[in-house]
Order: sequence, then structure tokens, then C-alpha cells
Amino acid sequence: MKPVIIIVIVLFILLIIGLFIFIYSNDDNIPVEETPTKINSIIVEAYDDWPDNFRKWDKNLSWDDFEIVYPVSEKSNIAAQISGMLVPWYAVNVTLSPECTIEFLNTNVTAVMFKDKSSRNEYFFTNASDRVVEKPSRPFYVYPEFALNHEQKHFDISEIGARNLAKSLKTFEGKSFSCNVSSGDINANDVRKRVDEIIQPHLENMGNQTNELNILYDEKTIKGTDYDEQLIWDAKIEKALKELE
Repeated sequence: MKPVIIIVIVLFILLIIGLFIFIYSNDDNIPVEETPTKINSIIVEAYDDWPDNFRKWDKNLSWDDFEIVYPVSEKSNIAAQISGMLVPWYAVNVTLSPECTIEFLNTNVTAVMFKDKSSRNEYFFTNASDRVVEKPSRPFYVYPEFALNHEQKHFDISEIGARNLAKSLKTFEGKSFSCNVSSGDINANDVRKRVDEIIQPHLENMGNQTNELNILYDEKTIKGTDYDEQLIWDAKIEKALKELE
């Protein structure tokens, strides 16, 4: 091999070695992508998904929402019975360190009906003609329709309680509370239990008020069989809902 070619090859090798030495001796100046800061909080909502048996309040209650159906042979004095409760909804931000805290971001409450625990009696539907109510103000009133209106108003009373409770829970927004549990062990269900503890006194108080109003409503309307008194309560309930919009 000619000396000139050997010299060129040696110089090329030395150049490559020098380039590597330069790069590694200056790696402190190479920009390094920073590791993103780990977010130290999680957001937890009251429910991941609404249970299938929950029916949220509205003004369109139908007999199909009453999933327990008693046969005609069971001649109960109760045409229908609605079951439900006030359900708080919330989103909270949970800060894990330096101390585990729960901050309320927003809150709301709705009345729900448990469809699988609400019942109707077929006797009142197959014998509707036997249950015509004579009133001077109108020639007749078929009892099943009257009963559905009565149950809708029970649902409306629950919604009145839900709206009042929602106003109370709004005072929690922006406030923080201790998790009362080690941040390393906390999970979404722990958060929900802790939130339930915090809001339970308000929920219990409004739940009791709502139950008392439902009992009074049944007493005054004789479970919906007093037509004139039912009309009075229809108006009272509609007014209360409107005032809480």
C-alpha cells in the first residue's frame, strides 16, 4: 500500500476519535428534555357511572318506571309506591402531599327514583272503571291517572329537598378538608367515604325534612284520594319548585 494512502487512513481515524472525544467531553452542554413534574392530585367524582336502577328526577314519570308490579289478585289499598332518595353529586380535587387534603370543586344534588324498588298494583289498572271519583268541578277522574300524578308530586317533593340540599352544599366549594388517611393508601372509594362523612349531617337533615313533608302530603291528601286537597298540594309543590329554579 502506498505511504500516502496509509497516511490518509490514519488521519481519518484520528479525526473520528477526536470527534467522539469532543462530543463526550461536552455532553454537559447538550440540552436534556426535562422529566415532566408528576401531578400531585387526582379528581374524584361521586359516581363513575350512574347505577342502572337510578332514574333522575324530571316531570315525566310514567307507570313503566315502577318495575315491581303486583298482580290483580293482590287487592292492596295502595295503588303505587315510589322509592328514592337524595343523591349528592360532587367533584373533588385530592392533593396527596405534603398532606392529603380534599378540596371541593363543585357540588350538586338530584332526586332519584329506585325503579326496581318502586311498585304499582295491577288491580287499580284493570278495575279503573270502579274507581271513578265524582266531583262537582269535573264529571269524572280515573283513579290510575290520579295516582300517577300523586306519585309524581312525591318525586317533586324529593326534588325540592335536593335543590335545598344543593344550596347548602355550595358552601363547601373552594374549601379543603383532611383525608384522614395516609396518602400512600388512598383510593377513589376512600375519598368517597370521606366526602360522605363530611356532607352526611347536611344530607341527613334535609333527608329528614323531605320525609316529613312527604308524610304530611300523604296525610293531607289521604294518599291522593282527596281530589280537592290534591289540587291544593299540586299548586304548593309547583310553586316551591319554581322558587328553587
